[in-house]
Amino acid sequence: MKILYFMFFTFLSSFLLLGCAKNRNIQVMIDTEPKDALIKESSSGMQWRSGKEVTLPYKKKGTYTVGISKEGYEQALQTFPANKKSYYKFLTLKKLKTIVDFNIQPNNAQIRLICNNRIFRGNAKVYIPEELFKDSDVMECELKVSADGYRSISKKVKVKKYFKQTFSVALNENIVTLQLNSQPSLADVYIKGYGYIGTTPFTYKLDANTMQRLSSYVKENMQNQTILYLTFRKKGYEEKVVPVWLNKNHIETINVKLNKK
Repeated sequence: MKILYFMFFTFLSSFLLLGCAKNRNIQVMIDTEPKDALIKESSSGMQWRSGKEVTLPYKKKGTYTVGISKEGYEQALQTFPANKKSYYKFLTLKKLKTIVDFNIQPNNAQIRLICNNRIFRGNAKVYIPEELFKDSDVMECELKVSADGYRSISKKVKVKKYFKQTFSVALNENIVTLQLNSQPSLADVYIKGYGYIGTTPFTYKLDANTMQRLSSYVKENMQNQTILYLTFRKKGYEEKVVPVWLNKNHIETINVKLNKK
């Protein structure tokens, strides 16, 4: 009889222990800074707010993964064993940033990004403060790019809040084309401060670097125009110097009549 009683008691104890194990839960509490972040457990879809203690079913094997999110902050993930008695964690969430980067040609270009009357300068990436967006997730800005010897550009761009964006701009080089003719032909042509460039009739292109170099020789040169002193020489004829004002990105035709000596 005692043996039967002992066996019954042992069976009952084991049954109760198994039942308790089946009903065990994990006490989970995740707190965050800032407060009130949304927490979501991936397998069950269960959701709650940070700072609140919840229970998750105990599992002998495996893990739980929860996602922690809050507007304006990077999402965080936490994974922990499913067979723990409890899990407590404090997290400081990283603030999201709006970043604008530039891919500009030429490399030495001057860049200005104007957003709601705030001007960001330079050719490195910039961080846009979230308060400039006001109540919108997208803000229209003006991108201005300029460089010596190149045509400036100004265009509207849209900056997205909490995104990293790259704006690409390739400036067009300022080129002046000279179409040079003389009567009679076969006259040698020289540019003051530069040297021989050809024998008439011919076409000659001045790139941005050459234009910039020539501008430094003549004090009359202005920002949008360059003055060239062209010298025409031909054996048996008088040398002739012709000043020519050049507009950038322009084709200039020059006809010169030489006088005999």
